[in-house]
Amino acid sequence: MMPKARILRTFLAVLLAPLAAYALAAASPKPMFDYRYENYRIWSDRPIPGEITAVLDDVTRRLRTSTLNQRETPVEIFFCNEPWRLWLYGRAFSTRLGGAADVWLTRQVFIRASDIPANRIHTPNGGPLADAAQRPLSYFIAHEITHNDVSRHFGRTVMLRYPE
Repeated sequence: MMPKARILRTFLAVLLAPLAAYALAAASPKPMFDYRYENYRIWSDRPIPGEITAVLDDVTRRLRTSTLNQRETPVEIFFCNEPWRLWLYGRAFSTRLGGAADVWLTRQVFIRASDIPANRIHTPNGGPLADAAQRPLSYFIAHEITHNDVSRHFGRTVMLRYPE
């Protein structure tokens, strides 16, 4: 018969192992994404169409209006074409969001599956986005980068002090 202390240690190891594996995977998503575009340091789990340059030009245009954005600061953007990737790396444990910014650790941006040539994100239910003309893919990318800009300018804990 095993002593109680050993049973407790085994139980804790079994409980903590999945949490440690998740923390490791969430802290280092780059191995899960194969493609990269050098301007904005973009990775995707599918090939990135050439139209990404037009999308990124629009992101840059949108960010130029912000005094918080520093163009020389590199931004890492990950396109999560598979819902499980957005669930895992978006850190909200949801696939219903358009994108997510990790303001705490890496300041990486995660964007849901998108139609890059059309400058649109795919909605969670597969239907059209009601306000797609006002909120194209470039809007979502700029929006998430802005979360990181706010975090960089006011500190990582600013998100605790202000509502979403």
